Amino acid sequence: MNNKKYKINACGLCCDICEAKTTKVQEAATKVLKTLEDPAYRAILAMGNPQCSENNFSIAQHTLEAIGTSPPCPGCEKREECSIKTCTKQHSVKNCGECSQFDTKIGTCTAPPTPPAMPFLPPTPVFFQGLSQRYRNWNVDNLRLLKEGKLAEVNMRITQLRAKKKTARDLIDTSVNLFQLKPPPGK
Repeated sequence: MNNKKYKINACGLCCDICEAKTTKVQEAATKVLKTLEDPAYRAILAMGNPQCSENNFSIAQHTLEAIGTSPPCPGCEKREECSIKTCTKQHSVKNCGECSQFDTKIGTCTAPPTPPAMPFLPPTPVFFQGLSQRYRNWNVDNLRLLKEGKLAEVNMRITQLRAKKKTARDLIDTSVNLFQLKPPPGK
């Protein structure tokens, strides 16, 4: 068995299988931008979709340029704006699974909302719930295993994903939009 230890983040996700730390998103944005710069392609798009106007193309172009020149994610360990990371620091635990306010049976955080440093992210319990839904509870399963002292099993799950050439993107439920999550009433 592989003895490699992967870095499990506070939320139970793993940077080792995340494509955000690569330049794949930037490369894809650059390719789409190059395609949109072709006037013939723009004309074909406009014929097929009357809502495609020069204004839409310039907005898309600006967005793709920004994405194409953005740096890769430095990894969760170096990101200080995450409300989950802030919450685990406040509770003096490495991850949510170690926290007394995390129910591993149902995979929910009962801690009071920790306001995020970035205004578009929801507070901790809501953000954790959204991540869990988005990643189909893969992170919750990791946290359960870690709480039970089964780090080797978590590492094996990650190794198996990597062996199948899978990334975190393959785990995602694209119907869950983290930016639309709102705290429950009264929180």
